[in-house]
Order: sequence, then structure tokens, then C-alpha cells
Amino acid sequence: MVLAKAKQLIKNSTLSAAYRAGVLHSLVRRRLRRRAVVLMYHRVLPASLRAESFSADGIVVTPETFRRHMQLLSSRFQPVSAAQLAAALRNEEPLPERACLVTFDDGWWDNLEYALPILEEFRVPALIFLATDFIGTSRTFWQEHLSRMLFVASHEAHGLAGLLDSLGISLPTGSGVADHRLRIRAFVTALKNKPAAEIRSLVQEVEMRCNEAGLDCSPASVDRFLSWSEVARLAASDLITIGSHCQSHTPLPKLAHDEVARELRCSREILTSHLGKPPEDLAYPNGDFTPAIAAQAQAAGYRVAYTTERGHVEPGHHLWSLPRMNIHEGSASTESAFLARVAGLL
Repeated sequence: MVLAKAKQLIKNSTLSAAYRAGVLHSLVRRRLRRRAVVLMYHRVLPASLRAESFSADGIVVTPETFRRHMQLLSSRFQPVSAAQLAAALRNEEPLPERACLVTFDDGWWDNLEYALPILEEFRVPALIFLATDFIGTSRTFWQEHLSRMLFVASHEAHGLAGLLDSLGISLPTGSGVADHRLRIRAFVTALKNKPAAEIRSLVQEVEMRCNEAGLDCSPASVDRFLSWSEVARLAASDLITIGSHCQSHTPLPKLAHDEVARELRCSREILTSHLGKPPEDLAYPNGDFTPAIAAQAQAAGYRVAYTTERGHVEPGHHLWSLPRMNIHEGSASTESAFLARVAGLL
């Protein structure tokens, strides 16, 4: 722990020095010459609500940090819309210098409550990808749902003896609530690469144990998704483009060919029915895809598809495997760290 903190201090000090000397700005200009950067956000939550959420740290920024980012983008970059970037990548129009596209994955309620006012303040366009099975429901992703159940279970001894131990989750005596959350979330995150059926079985088992113990493990309201009326309010903004994040948010390589086709087609149809026009942009759930899936995305009518692979984009790039830079509080809470992230250094 001490070594990790020392390394972080050294990194922060180095980045701050590079920022003050103008080195980071020069590097960003050089890296984005005839290229664009696509930033991937998920959630914008105040610290007080973050403490109640079961989302992973790697998908959350505070409104203060997000505002700092948007201010920097509006003053030193050329924010572009989804349509502008797609046209530039097709060589249909010029790519602005230091072009940047802001994207949000999943469709969380806080995109409307906290992100949109800041986007409007600085006139920064954004592309928001929706997982349609969750919009307008009280459901959460299995990660948040399982994390909440295990957290509740960890504070209720009777009827749940040995549940966390049987899963290999160690919660040392005397450790605080925040530490419990971190340990449980780390366990849940490590499950992401497991087969979908195995994950479903585990979630169902924990649900059954919690129900038998009489525990309330209903989803936390802070972790809810947008309603369809809220989606309509977002779509009404001239800054917002709505894209597809498929239906169930299941990583597509875990599905059979016809199931992938159904996810791509049905999510597009659902969005069309609610918004009056088909979405043209796709983000693969969890960023996972294969060349065959990319071909399916193209055949389904999407003009571009985004991954979670790190990198910049440029004209001529394969349009159905576009990389992005993930942005979250831990990676980009300062201007220097944000610029380093944009440049691809972090």
C-alpha cells in the first residue's frame, strides 16, 4: 500500500510538472494531428451519491471533475458530434484539429441530471448509448445487483452464515463499510469473464439465499437507468445523439450468431419506436467484439461501432471497431491527468 501511494505521488508530480511546462499540451496537439479522440464516460455522480452506489470506481466521475473536463475540451479542443466524426472518418468532410467526441455508455439516470447541464453550459455534443432492456425499468446490471446483495448479506449474520466465505470473499473484522464495498466489488468485477450462464446461476443462488433470510435486496435507486421520458428529454437537446448499446448488455462474443443479430436488430427497433428514427451508432457491451460481430454490426445498419480498446481514430480507420479512452475519477481527476489520458499516456 505504501509503495503504491509513493508511485502515485511520483506520477502525479511528474504529470503536474509536464503540465506546467506545457509539455502535455504540446504532446496532445502532436498526438491528435489528423486524429480524433473519443472519450468514454459512464456515470456522473456527486460524492454523496457515489457513496451509496454499487457501480465500479472505473465508471464514475464527479460533476466537478466532469465540468473541469468539459471546460478544457471547449477551450483547447474541437468537440464534434457523432455525425461529424462519422463523416470525417469516411473522408466526407475535414477532421478538425484536436477533434474530440464525448460518449456515455449504458444509459444511467445521472447522464440527464448531472451531465447534460454541464454539456449545455459548455456546448459540448455527446453520444449516449442505451442498453434497451434496462431503460424504463427498475432493473440494474448484474454487477450492481450482485454487489448490493452481497453487501447487505455481509451485514446480516442470521441465515447467511458462510455465504461470503463460500465465495472466497474475505471481510476482515474491524474493516469499515468502504473497505467491504471495495472487496465485494473487486470480487464481482473478477467475474466479468465468466460464462453468462455461470454468472446467472450465481446471481440466482445469492438472490435465493437473501430471500430466504428475509433481506431487502431490491436495487438501489441511485443505480437506476433512465426512464423513456428522460431519454426523450435527452434526445430533445441539440447536443445529444442517442446510440445503441444492444439490449441485454451481454458481451456479444458470449452469444450465438443469431442471438447477436437479435441484440443488434431489436435494440435498434426499440430505439426507433421511442425516438422516431433509428440509431446510427453502436457501442459493444463491455467493448467486446470479433471481426464477425463487427461485420454483423455493419450489416445491421450501424454507421460506426465503438469498442473499449484504447487508442485514437483517424480517417480510414475501420468504422466498426473504433477505439475510445475510458475516463473516470481515478484516472483523470486533474487537468494534467486528463490530458495525459487523452494523449494515451495513461
